[in-house]
Amino acid sequence: MKCPGCGLYHPNQYERCVSCGASFKEGGNENFEDDANANGGDRAAAVNTMERPRGHSNGDVDELAYDEEKHPHHQRRSKKLGISMQSRLPTMVGALTAVTVLLVSAGATIFFLTKTPDDERLFVKGKKELANGQYAFAVSTLEQAAALRTKDPRVFLALARAYVGVDQVDKAHDAISQAQQLGSGVVEEPQLASDLANYYRQRGKYEKALDLLRPLAKNNIPGKKAELADLDAMYGDEALRTGKLDLALRCWEEVRDLREGSRFSESEARLATIYQKMASSFASKNDDQKALSYLSKLNAIAQNAKNYEMASDLYEKNEKLDLAIDQMRLAIKYSTHNPVYERKLASLLTRRGKELLDAGDTDDFDACMPPGLGSPLADLGIYGGMNNCGTLNPNHPLGCIDQSACNYDENANLDDGSCWYAEENFDCDGNCLVEIDCNEECGGDAVVDECGECEGDNSTCLDCADVPNGNSVLDNCGICDDNPLNDCVQDCLDEWGGDAY
Repeated sequence: MKCPGCGLYHPNQYERCVSCGASFKEGGNENFEDDANANGGDRAAAVNTMERPRGHSNGDVDELAYDEEKHPHHQRRSKKLGISMQSRLPTMVGALTAVTVLLVSAGATIFFLTKTPDDERLFVKGKKELANGQYAFAVSTLEQAAALRTKDPRVFLALARAYVGVDQVDKAHDAISQAQQLGSGVVEEPQLASDLANYYRQRGKYEKALDLLRPLAKNNIPGKKAELADLDAMYGDEALRTGKLDLALRCWEEVRDLREGSRFSESEARLATIYQKMASSFASKNDDQKALSYLSKLNAIAQNAKNYEMASDLYEKNEKLDLAIDQMRLAIKYSTHNPVYERKLASLLTRRGKELLDAGDTDDFDACMPPGLGSPLADLGIYGGMNNCGTLNPNHPLGCIDQSACNYDENANLDDGSCWYAEENFDCDGNCLVEIDCNEECGGDAVVDECGECEGDNSTCLDCADVPNGNSVLDNCGICDDNPLNDCVQDCLDEWGGDAY
């Protein structure tokens, strides 16, 4: 059907033009024009031409169908909105977008501000792995944490424990040293220090073991002074056996100063032996001052006639006769009747008397005479008088007239009391006639134990099975045996004795 107004063709069921709104009925043009004039010439507003007429079953067209609302799904959503609502829609969308962006930004900021730092997260994770016995994982985690927290001693201590778990003890020692430099060493982990020290002790690395225990003893950690003292004693005995006297001295002096441990009571005897050996060593090197220094320490511990005699000889060698006389008198005091000491004292007194007379000092005239013989001999005229002190009168030859004495004089006809005799077990030249024990004592009864220690009790070389010089060791599972094929092994989870595979 052709529109009479605009010429647009339409299907037969349409009664109005969809373009201009003209009616296809008779007079459609007139009606169209009237409608247009009545609405100010706005032809497009005359009718909703996009609507289709609704037909009835009898084929008639319902005129009201043009004014009915369509079903919502046939209509654009924006068409339902008013003009003002449509104009506000972009603003609302923009505001909603801005709010969304702000919320996302705020959430991200809160997340990053409250997120645990990587170093702390790694440290916490590493400690959990340690607690679970996952030492290999703990090493990896804590090494990363240590790289991020180079100034935190706690990380290095935890890393040290992880290294111990995987049997990397030297790395553990280095980690502890790093923590010590940062001001928080093994004092914070005393059990870790003891474990490491025991490891080093079993492998003969005593210095590292002692370095670990000393800070604990210094800070009065319970039981650590005794542990340090016992380790010192063990190390000192080994040094003494190998002739390292300086090291032995240092170890046993520390035992003495700590005043704790199972072997504290042995400290004075050990030190006496060390002092005596060192005095003899320095004397043989003609270092008399050091020799006398150690003899003084030795005599302060154990007053022995031989030590005083040795000191007297050194003083005499250095022309210090007064000091030599004092030491010889002490030798006589702390010995049974020994003619040798009396003879030496007489000789020293004679030499000192001559020195005094040469210096014009006559008050001590009798000092140049043998003990107890000065005045009687002078009265007998045996000596030549004040100016010839010590010079014998040829008419009265003096000497030892006892044939059993070491200094028997066959030409003497008057005993001057100078006879001296060999000590028990010695000849007149001082040579030992019997067996010398491990303490270098002639005729002594000290013996070496199975550990090679003189007068020892076999306790210094026990293995974990309490066998002297045994081969049993304690493995990582706490089993003590001497079969290396039976040692504890790690499973794939780095757990000693585990069964994971």
